[in-house]
Amino acid sequence: MYITPITRMVCVLDGYLEIINSYQRNLVMDINQDFHLENTESGIYVRRNPESLHNLKSEPGKARQIVAHMKNTLRGGCGGKNNIDSLETLLKQHASYFYQNDSDSFLFAESVVCRMIELAADDSQFSEFSYF
Repeated sequence: MYITPITRMVCVLDGYLEIINSYQRNLVMDINQDFHLENTESGIYVRRNPESLHNLKSEPGKARQIVAHMKNTLRGGCGGKNNIDSLETLLKQHASYFYQNDSDSFLFAESVVCRMIELAADDSQFSEFSYF
């Protein structure tokens, strides 16, 4: 099902989007940089902020936009590129172009690309991630 690098990368980005959406949907209040209150069907709990938000923990909306943009880039503008190295280069070029004036967004995009490449290239890590 997730055989090509693009399908694996899109799967990872879908996972990131779901994590960010769940965080935004259930967030009641930020406690500090590492924890927040989360409202679930069974009550309100203290939860650790998702690691996938990296340096944009206080701006999950911006993080979601960046991940969605990366996903659109992979789906629409790969130009036949299908190996991990060329896709990594493409995403990093897009990040440096679109976020050149916003260092936090650029660092977030770079960290997501690096983690996504790591997950897509390693079968055991990818299989663990795809089960979340």
